[in-house]
Amino acid sequence: MPHASAPLLPLARRCIAAGALLMLLGVMLGAFGAHALQGQLSAKQLTSYQTGVQYQLLHALGLLLLGVVVQLAGERPRLRWVARLLLAGIVLF
Repeated sequence: MPHASAPLLPLARRCIAAGALLMLLGVMLGAFGAHALQGQLSAKQLTSYQTGVQYQLLHALGLLLLGVVVQLAGERPRLRWVARLLLAGIVLF
């Protein structure tokens, strides 16, 4: 008989949800840049745009992984700060 998995902790659920949504947004922005902005921006501007999208995707992946860590290790103040800093990195960049 299969075991029921434990419900996600609130912070883990928020990190995973935010990471998934931000990855979706990153893919959409990347596709938009590759198709719609290619003729509108200079090569240097397009490279800068692509770098921003890559950083967003990496931060979003970090949030997903953080959600897994939180679920395994439990909610801790330091992990909450890591989530805040990852979100701040996305917003500020």
